[in-house]
Amino acid sequence: MTETLTLTRAAQRAGVHRRTLRAWIRDGRLPAHLTPGGHYRVNADDLAALPMTTSEFARAVGVCQRTAVRWAKSGKLEASLDESGTWRIAASEVGRLGTRGTS
Repeated sequence: MTETLTLTRAAQRAGVHRRTLRAWIRDGRLPAHLTPGGHYRVNADDLAALPMTTSEFARAVGVCQRTAVRWAKSGKLEASLDESGTWRIAASEVGRLGTRGTS
């Protein structure tokens, strides 16, 4: 069975603020469900598969965007180019690399 995360825990795993996750949920980027009490819950697998931009990823792990792009191009990260030529990095990479004191 897949782990279900609170918004706070999901934000910690993704290295972003809870408000960022709420925006992604409203935009349809991240599937979530509401509890009877009105709180979001996120499937851990959905979070891990969430594609982040290099800017979002860089902010989450505490590196500059150029470093994130370089890592994506070199194959160090699970990443792909989308149809517009933008690198998308799997959110699971944040958990794999950890953060460098970002909030």
